[in-house]
Amino acid sequence: MLMHSLLRPAIASLFALSCSLVTAAALRHPDHAEFDATLEASYRAQNAQWPLALNFTYPFARAATSAAWLIEAVNHDGVVVRSWKGVTPLQAQHARVELLWDGRGQSGDRLVDGYYTMRLRSTPTVDVASDVRASLDQRIANAFAAFPDEIQVQALDVMVGNVAAASITPMAPLSVGLQQSSAAGTPHAKSAPATGGLPYTIYYGNLHSQTNHSDGGVPVGSCTGAANPQTGVFGPTDAYSMMQNQAGGDFLLTSEHNHMFDGSTGTNASANATTAINLFHSGLQLASNYRAAHASFLALYGLEWGVISNGGHLNILNVDALTEWESNSSGQLIGEVNTPKSNYASIYQTMSQHGWIGMFNHPATSGQFIIG
Repeated sequence: MLMHSLLRPAIASLFALSCSLVTAAALRHPDHAEFDATLEASYRAQNAQWPLALNFTYPFARAATSAAWLIEAVNHDGVVVRSWKGVTPLQAQHARVELLWDGRGQSGDRLVDGYYTMRLRSTPTVDVASDVRASLDQRIANAFAAFPDEIQVQALDVMVGNVAAASITPMAPLSVGLQQSSAAGTPHAKSAPATGGLPYTIYYGNLHSQTNHSDGGVPVGSCTGAANPQTGVFGPTDAYSMMQNQAGGDFLLTSEHNHMFDGSTGTNASANATTAINLFHSGLQLASNYRAAHASFLALYGLEWGVISNGGHLNILNVDALTEWESNSSGQLIGEVNTPKSNYASIYQTMSQHGWIGMFNHPATSGQFIIG
């Protein structure tokens, strides 16, 4: 059987044993060993070809770690008409795969004009000696079965042939806000109404980011994934400024991992609860200060609650107290509100009691927050 391992340094000693002594099911799933896979697909053909590209990132990759992946072209009836698959080594913790699709089916037949969905499923895996005896299909199936929590699913639609434009009833958009132009001193719309007369206004921003209050805050040029908690150089104010001034955004939520305020991805038994709580409340104050100084920008500070396994991550957008499940060696909760780990009924009840608003970060048909 193909063995798989999603190992952090804390359990790296199991790595050498994974090929012969330890089954995938017996390995402890790390809380924040997040694997990332993204799909690029050209909406229209370019020179009769549709460029496809896969990008993989896994900060905890070791020498034998690869990405197992499957791309399927699916028609409007849900039928798979073409597929590609592979196991790609994650050298330097990254990998990229580029493909070209000729717009034809698996047997080379010309497909009916219409919209097709390019669907990617991928997960990290560890190459072992038994792989030489396993087919590519078996290796990929084993990888998906070993750690379903890590499976990444992405889908993009592409257009094949000539498709008539959709008929949309004209509708008036919502009004847009104004801000002062730093150049001319005249008000202009920063947000923009949706095209096609849709009754929406588009605001640009991000509701899922981290700073050096947890495992973010690393300079873009040297960022390869999650950092060790509280080792980054940039805090919430830097993040708000970058979103507003460099990215031209309207809002940003810094959603710090709730259990990293002790400075670790696990449990820091020597953590000072007061220090952790004060760091959290300093973040709330920094967001408030930025909002007061920049009336046209919405700065938010919240929490990303939970871990990958047994549920997943969710953001709490308007939280005003540090939620935690970890305690230090003195038995003190390293936070203000006790929210048991992976107990989602409990966190939902707590959120309801406090009036906190949340969102699911990684809902999918497999992995975190499984939905149908």
